[in-house]
Amino acid sequence: MEGAGQLNIGDLFGSIGWLVDRTVECDNILGTVWVAEKWSVITCGHLLAAFYDSLEALEVQLPATGQTFGIAQAGFHPDFDQYSSRRKLTESNYFFPPPELNLQEQNMVVLRLTNQLRPVQPETLSKVDHFWAVNVQGDPGFSGRLTNLELASVVQTLVNARKRGTIVILDLHRRPVARLFCEQGRLSHIRYRDLVNEAAMYKLMCGDFEGYFFFQEEEQVPPWCNFAPMTKQTPALLMEAFRRLEEKGSMLATLGGIGAVTLFRGQGLSMMHLPPEYHADARVVCPNMQDGMPISCLIEMCELDAASVVRIVYALTQAGQIETTKVPPLTADNLPFFPLEGGHFPSAMDQIYAMSIDPKSRLPIIQEGQVVAARRANDDLHFYHTMNLPSFAIGAPILRGDVVIGLNCGPVPPDNKYLQQWPHIQQFVAVNGILACLGRSTAAPAAPVTPPEAVDPIMQALKNASALRAGDPASPPRQQSGGPLSSGTGTSALRGGSPPINRAGQREAQSVTGSQRDTGKGFLGVFRKGPQGPQDPWLDVDIQRCPFGSDRWLRAGPDDFHTGDMMRVSIRLNQDGYVYVMFQSSSAPGVHLIYPESTYKPPIITKGMTVNAPDKPIPASGPGSTPQRGTAKAGIPIIGTRGKDSILFVMSKNPLKFLKRPEQVRLIYPTGMDLLEACPDLQSHDIQESEFHDAFQMGQIAPERGSMVSIAKLEITHEN
Repeated sequence: MEGAGQLNIGDLFGSIGWLVDRTVECDNILGTVWVAEKWSVITCGHLLAAFYDSLEALEVQLPATGQTFGIAQAGFHPDFDQYSSRRKLTESNYFFPPPELNLQEQNMVVLRLTNQLRPVQPETLSKVDHFWAVNVQGDPGFSGRLTNLELASVVQTLVNARKRGTIVILDLHRRPVARLFCEQGRLSHIRYRDLVNEAAMYKLMCGDFEGYFFFQEEEQVPPWCNFAPMTKQTPALLMEAFRRLEEKGSMLATLGGIGAVTLFRGQGLSMMHLPPEYHADARVVCPNMQDGMPISCLIEMCELDAASVVRIVYALTQAGQIETTKVPPLTADNLPFFPLEGGHFPSAMDQIYAMSIDPKSRLPIIQEGQVVAARRANDDLHFYHTMNLPSFAIGAPILRGDVVIGLNCGPVPPDNKYLQQWPHIQQFVAVNGILACLGRSTAAPAAPVTPPEAVDPIMQALKNASALRAGDPASPPRQQSGGPLSSGTGTSALRGGSPPINRAGQREAQSVTGSQRDTGKGFLGVFRKGPQGPQDPWLDVDIQRCPFGSDRWLRAGPDDFHTGDMMRVSIRLNQDGYVYVMFQSSSAPGVHLIYPESTYKPPIITKGMTVNAPDKPIPASGPGSTPQRGTAKAGIPIIGTRGKDSILFVMSKNPLKFLKRPEQVRLIYPTGMDLLEACPDLQSHDIQESEFHDAFQMGQIAPERGSMVSIAKLEITHEN
């Protein structure tokens, strides 16, 4: 194992592998590992809970190089309670995995590898099987192994006997993954993963569980049946499940198999050319689909049965929006070390990406998202992100630019508060925990210090903004919305390579807050004047776009929008204060307050806090109209055929006083000057009408009472 000097991001896939359970022959991948230093890989500590005293039952596979290693030693983070995860597993009888198993503090481990891979001894098999033994309630009824077809027979047998009881399905590790409860001659409750009833049955039947175990428990209504019973009769349910199973097989054969990859034929996906009955499933599938993603990975990510996912892929190919093709598995010759450095702290709204390898297609996967927030206040080690990573990506590295900033730990419970804003939230551990686990320094590497130039920050911000608008080649480079690969998303193997790593350039591109704001679209910094040049920005703003027909928010630039999309801005203050966000549409008159909901007792935003504007749903016909849109998404609909919409930010250390309009409703001002006349705190200052019409125009004023107020404006362009 040797590192490398000059790397491409794509080269790092040679150092990504899987943690594999050797006690079963298939379905045996526990999670992702990646090479951090010589003979050492990193992954999540909870993945080893059943193997603390039997490491010989595990191996590490690096699929790109074809190498397999044994595990000589496991070094857990000193603050990780390894026996807590073991207790959680043994105490959980109903479903695997138990809640919050993956969310333990400092959930990471360094695995020291060896070339000596010994055969698994019978006593090791017995030890692992004993750990996973399920505590059966009462005397088990009939039991055995399952296939898709046999599951229907088992259900029919129990239903025809009119017995009350539960069919428990165990995976190859003998962990309970699904339960089906029967009473009064019918299936009444089904649960599989986070799905229930019909959706759970279809996911089961269309999945791959060849060789799974089952047994029957005779019991009264169990505690897990805490949702409404099914209304669909059992014969109709089984017939529909069989229909979907057959449909999946025929469509996959046409598409090239489950390992085929999807390639976009245009700039994006649209539901306009799909049958109306497909729209609901398309809203789930399309946000997760990436250019170059294998169908197998897409199925793993979507909360739908495999047949429904394949049907949407097939419909998109028929509509000419995508094509599918087969790609040979990833290969690599080297094992470079993933770049790890101290001082790279995650920050809210940071653009990040995760790297993994799909087990079924053996193709590389890059998925993008952003940091949401720290898990708790003053917690600099545990963070949430928005990427919908599949289960095999637990333990995957999370990077910002060209440096690892964390380790993916997996999904959060369904009651997490951030799931109200983002459809998928997962947790990761920051890089400082990884460095401590490796015994390395967590301090940032020394860098030459150059004194700042004495420049006016407002003029510099205007100059940079004008250069970006004009396409000035001398302006700072901006990363395309696709992300770290030159192709945008997907696999480097499909799109011809990746940009080389350049640590020096990366550090130069960082903003004064320490995050890579100017390497992605949508960053707007409003600076305070100071005698020593630029200081901390008052606030950071990210523009976010929810494409038409999607439920997923993506980071965007001012010119990335189309009619039918939704738009919002995510704001983080770097000091305590108040923010008023207003919107002016090119298709409707008036300046509308979209944050806060009213000017009456506006909420203070504390330093480091992130808010979304708008934070309440907006009608489909735009701000100020009667709500008609049945969505929980808080965003501004982009309406009209083509135009330029404006977002105005007013920041103040004290609440502003508005005279016009009722205080309990959103404010609407016909023009920008009407807005100025309505606010005494702005009225006495020289703010011209041009402040409300020039894109990226930034002004700064100081009210008589001495508090600081800043105004900034951003223009959004949208096409059909």
